Amino acid sequence: MDRGLITNLWQCVGRRDSYAVQLDGGTYARVDRVLTEQDLIDHIAGRRTLGTYVINEQGRCAFAVLDADQENGLSVLQTVAGEIAPSGAVLHLERSRRGGHGWIFFREPAPAEQVRAWLAPIAQAHHLELYPKQPAGKGVGSLIRLPLGIHRRSGTRYPFIDSHTGRAVAPNTADILAWLPTVTRSNCPVAPASLPKSKPEFTPPVACGSIREWNAAQDPFEVLSRYVELDQRGGGHCPFGEHHTGGADTHSSFQVYEPGAPGGYCYFCHVEGKGGSVFDFLRRYHGLTAKECWQKIKTGGVF
Repeated sequence: MDRGLITNLWQCVGRRDSYAVQLDGGTYARVDRVLTEQDLIDHIAGRRTLGTYVINEQGRCAFAVLDADQENGLSVLQTVAGEIAPSGAVLHLERSRRGGHGWIFFREPAPAEQVRAWLAPIAQAHHLELYPKQPAGKGVGSLIRLPLGIHRRSGTRYPFIDSHTGRAVAPNTADILAWLPTVTRSNCPVAPASLPKSKPEFTPPVACGSIREWNAAQDPFEVLSRYVELDQRGGGHCPFGEHHTGGADTHSSFQVYEPGAPGGYCYFCHVEGKGGSVFDFLRRYHGLTAKECWQKIKTGGVF
């Protein structure tokens, strides 16, 4: 295949200094090195399947993706496409293993916070997942499968499709790659100044008098999923690589669970044999002492 066509896939890449490789079970292992053209070639050739982190190194998004896992996912995405059309935005549909993805390509990379201010309410109303899942500044963020690779679990290559006919936009992978530069690019609307500003993610409850009380007020799945890509059972790859071979968890050793008691332990790494609470995770992830982490929480700091 013409290498020039494969480079068209760069427009579906977010962060370039780190990416992920899909494992046979469908989960991903992070790779901490710069993505190369050869990596894209291997992805298209089916030798590996890659995932891309949506937020780039500058905290901006060249695109956003709405993920519809429900059985009628593509139909839901078509409804969303109609809702956002009056703003001039276009949703490009891609089939997926359990439904579909809706890609919005921006004319200029937009701040992750701006993207979420626009699309998060829409995603919530239709029970969709939005990528980016979090604002900038929370590690590398969440990832989405890079288009046109072979899904390692289903063994299928999923195309972009025409929203009217439901058929692939082109008859083969090379032609879809040639189509990619023709996608319609959208502006990311700026939220009106009159709208209230979003609250920091980690503002303590008013009556929060202790770390344990603060922990009990948090949803561990919601908080930790900002840092770790979790599956439906709360499993993922441990972000603390120092105790994993090669510095990266390739076996999905990390597990989030409901605490046995309010504010108690909620995650565990099966390789390290250790876990902790939401507070323990944030303190360790950000390299803070317990005192520093608690002070940041008490003053309404955002992680």
